[in-house]
Amino acid sequence: MILKEKAPEAERTEPVMQVQQGAERYAHLTTKRSAAALRGIFWSMINSIVPSSLAAGIFLFSSRMLHPADFGLVALALSVSSIIGSVAPSGFGEALIQRKSLDETHLSTVFWVCVSAGFIAFATTFLVAFPVAYYTGQPIMKALLPVTGLKVVFDMAALVPGALLARKMSFHLVAMRTTIASLVSGSVCVVLLLLGYGLWALALSQVAASVASVAGAFAAAGWFPKGRPTLAAFNDLKRFGLYASATNFMQFIYPEQLLVGSLLGPTALGIYGFGRRIFQILNDLIAGALSSVSHALLSSLQAEREKLQRVFLVATFMSAAVAFPVFSGLAAVAEDGVPIVFGPQWVPAIPSVQLFCILGLISSVGFIQIGMIKARGAADWWFWYQTVKKAVLTVSVFVSFSFGVTAVVAAAVIGALLLFPAPIWKSAQLIEIRLSTYVWQFVPPTIASTMMAATVWLFRDLGPEMDRTIRLIASICIGGCIYCVTLAVMSHGRLREILTLVRRGR
Repeated sequence: MILKEKAPEAERTEPVMQVQQGAERYAHLTTKRSAAALRGIFWSMINSIVPSSLAAGIFLFSSRMLHPADFGLVALALSVSSIIGSVAPSGFGEALIQRKSLDETHLSTVFWVCVSAGFIAFATTFLVAFPVAYYTGQPIMKALLPVTGLKVVFDMAALVPGALLARKMSFHLVAMRTTIASLVSGSVCVVLLLLGYGLWALALSQVAASVASVAGAFAAAGWFPKGRPTLAAFNDLKRFGLYASATNFMQFIYPEQLLVGSLLGPTALGIYGFGRRIFQILNDLIAGALSSVSHALLSSLQAEREKLQRVFLVATFMSAAVAFPVFSGLAAVAEDGVPIVFGPQWVPAIPSVQLFCILGLISSVGFIQIGMIKARGAADWWFWYQTVKKAVLTVSVFVSFSFGVTAVVAAAVIGALLLFPAPIWKSAQLIEIRLSTYVWQFVPPTIASTMMAATVWLFRDLGPEMDRTIRLIASICIGGCIYCVTLAVMSHGRLREILTLVRRGR
């Protein structure tokens, strides 16, 4: 009788123990988080440097073999499929990172919801391919759109294992996964270009990257869906996940590309996309090293205000100190650099490249703001900010497109600058620091970058006559020295603090 009375209790206890074990398995790190974050920055740098370097090499190779119109057609197809795919609930991956406790039902629910949405998005690309081809006057879109739509399915399937890697701060595995995907994508692109497949090399390489990425994510995470989706698990993640998904929708769709391609044609879109692609490669290289780390670390520090403030300010300064000279320097040397590196056919894109550098300054600090705002549970605020930002961008395209592609980029930059103070104010409010303390993190890198750019421009205009390539190399060296010296003089205290954190690993 005693055994019979205890058996039901054991049966009831077993599911509870399984839930507890699952919660422990998927829990945030609670010790040595700063050390993990510093290691994460290193591996995220690898995760950014290797793929971005490969992307830059492939971009350089393809830009010398293809025309602006080819880039424009692929950009248009990716823009349409991106808009369709952005409706999928991609923000639930971030909800898995942000939630304090998880079990297997949360993971399986998010996986099946996201994969189902991915297939729906893929099917939608078939439905819109013919209307898009007719409206744009580009028959190739009938075949190109379904191919780029495949990317959405694989990207959705990779969300859950990718979130698990970020949640556990296993950034070395993320780096390996991304590197392999980049190698596969680059190899596909180069081989197809050499075989004469033209723009199809660009499109198929994007799909190949997603296929390799999802395979690497499952292998690195060591996870596979084991259960059915449940409404209870969905409701646990619903609020944050839906707002984060809506934010991703606003952040990752590019209506301006669709409008430029429709209103100005594929050649203009190719020029626009050229400037944006350089911006994206540099932004991924710089921001990617800290963005994946910042969300996981800031989420784990939600209850520790002083540590949260310190980490946020240090991350903000680091991102500005690295990004500001890169984008300012590129703007200063673009007139020499673009034709030397990419060829004379891209000279009309130089003004767009320089204007996108201004957007790069904003974006380089924006990803830290995103990580902190989402970590503090204010994903809804960021969604509405992105909504307004996209609305302003769309209006600016309609207002400026008749003046050409350079005017479109200039209007986009003006709109971004007007809205930039909003996330600065919100970040300072959420983290409970003085606005002046936060803004000061930008001041030394801004002054140092301004002095660097001014020196480079003066050297180019007033310096001795020399070969353009030699002048480009000399400009980079002189500008780099000016920036490093100026920043060291203005921010020696902050730099010592960062070095101390690195040495101590805490």
